[in-house]
Amino acid sequence: MPIQTLNTIKKWFKTGLKPTQEQFWDTWDSFRHKNENVPIQDIENLETVLDAKAEKSELDNHTTNANAHNELFATKEDKTSKGIANGYAPLDEFSKITAQYLAIVNDLVTDSKTSLLSAQQGVVLKKQIDEIKNLLASDNANLNTVQKIVNYIEEIQLSLSNILINDLTTGGTAKALTAEMGKKLNQIKLTATIATDVETQISSAVAEDNKVVSRSKLFNWWKWVENTVLHKTGNETFTGVKTATNSGTTDVAGLSLSNEAGPGSKVFELINIQNGIGQRHYNYKNGVGSFGSNHGEGVLQVLNSLTESTGDLLQLLKNNVIKTRFDQNGRLLIRIGSNEIDKGINVTADGALGSKGIYVLTSTVSDGIVVDSVNSGIAQVLNSTGSYATGDLLVFRKNSITTSKFDQNGILTLPYLVIPSKTLVTTPVNGAIERDENGQLWETHNGVRSRLITASDDLILLAYKSPNTIQTNIAGAVSAIATNTSSSTIIGKIGNNSFLRLNALNEIYYPSENKGTVPPMIAKTEVFLKINNGLFASYYKGSDPVNQVKIMEFSGLNNNGFKNYQNPIVTNIQNQDPLIAQWSTIQLVVQTINNGTTTNADATYYLRDADNTRTFGANEASFSFVFVNTVVFADATNEEKLNTERTIRVNNYALYLETIR
Repeated sequence: MPIQTLNTIKKWFKTGLKPTQEQFWDTWDSFRHKNENVPIQDIENLETVLDAKAEKSELDNHTTNANAHNELFATKEDKTSKGIANGYAPLDEFSKITAQYLAIVNDLVTDSKTSLLSAQQGVVLKKQIDEIKNLLASDNANLNTVQKIVNYIEEIQLSLSNILINDLTTGGTAKALTAEMGKKLNQIKLTATIATDVETQISSAVAEDNKVVSRSKLFNWWKWVENTVLHKTGNETFTGVKTATNSGTTDVAGLSLSNEAGPGSKVFELINIQNGIGQRHYNYKNGVGSFGSNHGEGVLQVLNSLTESTGDLLQLLKNNVIKTRFDQNGRLLIRIGSNEIDKGINVTADGALGSKGIYVLTSTVSDGIVVDSVNSGIAQVLNSTGSYATGDLLVFRKNSITTSKFDQNGILTLPYLVIPSKTLVTTPVNGAIERDENGQLWETHNGVRSRLITASDDLILLAYKSPNTIQTNIAGAVSAIATNTSSSTIIGKIGNNSFLRLNALNEIYYPSENKGTVPPMIAKTEVFLKINNGLFASYYKGSDPVNQVKIMEFSGLNNNGFKNYQNPIVTNIQNQDPLIAQWSTIQLVVQTINNGTTTNADATYYLRDADNTRTFGANEASFSFVFVNTVVFADATNEEKLNTERTIRVNNYALYLETIR
């Protein structure tokens, strides 16, 4: 059984109320019996209290851990370290310390910075010093001590430093070089043989012979390069890459060719024998890769394809992909990639009136322009872009007189269109419009031929008709809202100044409750007129904008049965052009049926565009109808479980707009 809150249990035992068996059992299950053990997780703050205590196993390990509180005993001596290495020495007997605990060396060969020399070895050193003094005994009073000898040696070294030079930069005629500097001079001595003209003026690689070139031979070599390797006159064959860089401000970049000979002569001829590239231009910035200027009557450039030629005359590539090419016959071929939005030929005509972007003259029986579509693509598109495009998309003329045209909106404009009267074809053709012998028009779609209704038939035409039944349901014992929306009207089917009649046949179904005692405070069905691409306003300048307004309401619990709505809808506009019109209105009747009582009220709204910036014409608008069921209980979520369970349903069987005029 679920555990209930105290506030919930108190509500069950209010004066005048009697709890159900389920509520009574839930009450007892919300408390504990004395014989039940209290779970640990239900004891408040038990986990926090236990977290403040030490684990028994950790405390036991601490008492037996030799390293516990090690920092407190780090400066204390361990009794077990007495008299051993890295331990301590007792001070009970000094001689014992020197004999047993100090490292004393008793020789003169042991190398140790941490040991002591014995007194016996001091005696040995004293004896050796005395022997040295005897050896230094001299009759020369200036050299009879070690210090005097050292001083004399220093005087000799000072004299030598003033005489000898130990570098190759100081110089001086009264100085002598040291032996070390003589050795260095021998190491860097230079010997060379001068090369002859024959040995320097070479055109192929030779083995290194370490010969040098004199200034005169260098001059001879340069003249040989200038006059022999690169001829100024005569025919010459080049190999390798020849580079000329123009980094200055002149317009000639390294090579200038002039042809002053007669017709047929060539100042520059390029022959591509294999399948390589004869000439390539690179342009890295905004400069011009190749520029030609024609100042005479000749042809600036000729691309000639001979009879045996099958290659293209010219190719234009983007990222190494051919986009445009002129084949061997001089025909222009353009290819647009599958993922590209390129324009194959982009022509801008911005000249005077009568100028032509593309002009095709057909003087024989050949076709001027042929567009073949072999796939799902569109053969030709004429697009009028922007609100300022007012020119016609396509114009047909006969002897310079316009016979028909497609305007900027793609609408065909004809002086007149005559469909002659004749016998209808035996097999109907989808999309065909025909006139029979009596002058009646017929159209065919889905294989069915039907007569076209005209004004002469005296029929009222429909501006809108819902294609199917619209059903909206609510079921349950809680407050709720259910919504359903019809299909939309076609833009342009409702005129700016028109008189229409809205017809709606609805069935309201409010059956009796299934259980519970408290009925809903509100039970209603509302129908709204919604503008999908604009707004309704209470004033022509756009006050209180909304996108839907009420036209029907069925309220109360005693509205079962069919309800018929049949009322006018009137549209008006101050100027037929919404862009300059001051106002545009729609008038309608709001019908309310409350428990069988019907009331009607007139309502007028101003039509505005979706941004509420201008007047909106009814012929620009798309409308739809929104059905809303609403149920409201005092106990919205049925917490007391007393609400009645109701089903509220509306079925719209007919919804259409008639154009009266």
